[in-house]
Amino acid sequence: TTNTPLHAFVLLNATQFVEAARALAETVLVAHPADPRAALAAGFVKLTSRPPDAAEARIIGRMHAAQLAWYREHPAEAERFVALGARPRRPDLPVVDLAATTAVINALMNLDGCVVKR
Repeated sequence: TTNTPLHAFVLLNATQFVEAARALAETVLVAHPADPRAALAAGFVKLTSRPPDAAEARIIGRMHAAQLAWYREHPAEAERFVALGARPRRPDLPVVDLAATTAVINALMNLDGCVVKR
């Protein structure tokens, strides 16, 4: 396991990582438009090459619910968050849903299984 504060800071905040998380969030939301849990599970599989176990799925679900609630209260922040990067966001996806899913995917990108190849 490798983890330094700078490592985590870059993976969570650098524009290219946020933009990559948004791109994956868009992909999974389009593939699973009515099922955010399935969308997040698909994102997890893309990032880790395995489905989340039951405990991971619960954590991911709680993370998504918290992000969704926060972005519903702060829609301007959702707009700002999904505007990061050079690639324009998909206008057909609700901005709050996209921001919440992007935030969770961005956190998943920090999992040891996504960062370190063993």
